Amino acid sequence: MEKPIANYRVIIEKDTQTGTKKSGYVAYVPTLGIVDDGYTIEEALENARKTIKFHLECLVEEGKYIPEPDSDEYFVTTAKILFDRPALVKKLKAAISQTYGP
Repeated sequence: MEKPIANYRVIIEKDTQTGTKKSGYVAYVPTLGIVDDGYTIEEALENARKTIKFHLECLVEEGKYIPEPDSDEYFVTTAKILFDRPALVKKLKAAISQTYGP
């Protein structure tokens, strides 16, 4: 039975597939610079695991540097920012919409 030897952080975000416009999830592995996806969170995570394993195997076979595994001591959250100046809020919303779309 295989035992885990490395731990790499995976960040999963909801996404819309280009072309089909179907909902799904994208899984980022920042330390390794790789990405995978899936229709569900579980599928995206499993695909990321497979991609991590494949990527590490390739690095070993090619004799390349293996990035140090991530620690378990990590927390990701979002920060909701509130502004009390209506004119600034209007400008900020317009700038975000212009840059990233509605």
